[in-house]
Amino acid sequence: GLSNQYGSDNVFIGTNSGAANLGNQGEYNGSYNIFLGNHSGQLNTYGNANLFLGYGSGSSNTVGSENIFLGTNAGMNNINGNYNIFFGASVGHGNISGANNVFMGFMSGHFNESGNDNVFIGQHAGFYNETGNHNVAIGMYSGKTLMGEYNTVIGAQAGSFYTGSSNVLIGSFANLTEDSDNKLVISNNPTDFPLISGDFENKDLLFNASVTVNDLLVLKPRATAPSDPEPGTIYFDSSDSTLKVWDGTTWRGLW
Repeated sequence: GLSNQYGSDNVFIGTNSGAANLGNQGEYNGSYNIFLGNHSGQLNTYGNANLFLGYGSGSSNTVGSENIFLGTNAGMNNINGNYNIFFGASVGHGNISGANNVFMGFMSGHFNESGNDNVFIGQHAGFYNETGNHNVAIGMYSGKTLMGEYNTVIGAQAGSFYTGSSNVLIGSFANLTEDSDNKLVISNNPTDFPLISGDFENKDLLFNASVTVNDLLVLKPRATAPSDPEPGTIYFDSSDSTLKVWDGTTWRGLW
């Protein structure tokens, strides 16, 4: 608290902890902060109500407020990001202005700069995300390369190879086969043929397995045949109440 002038109700413990804190008589007055550890909150000038615990935690923070950074160098480069929770060494290390993020686990959200509203839990989870928003990645290395938005990734190393937006990847090693959006992948091993995959935009669902229906399966009747069918495509033709299959050349009635 070497430079503190107007800030009040602060606790600074450690070499250069809160050294630049000035405070003023305006909205951002550098008050209600707790900085524990050498260089923690070192550059904070007007940030309010922050909790920084650990060597170098929040050391670049100037006006960011209501953040919780726990761990060596956690939130180290945060300048004006608000309402973040970073738990673990080097967690959120590159965050500058990102807000409303929750990162937990060694180096999770490490390169996040301005991404908002993300939840990364697990070692290196969301590691390369820089600007993506509204992502959830849970599991070691989960979402490591995902840089888009609105992704949900659950499982160790899920989403660790390609990137995109609005994808749902569930299971260890569940991954995209290329950069893409709006995909569903459910798998428990690294493969190009996951147990279940899908496309939310085109409303396609693929099972790489046999499927058993114990009760009832209904094909909604339709008056026109599906476009671009593949051999084996089946539909119920409402015009003549016939179940039909595409044999690669023509539609054939099954009764």
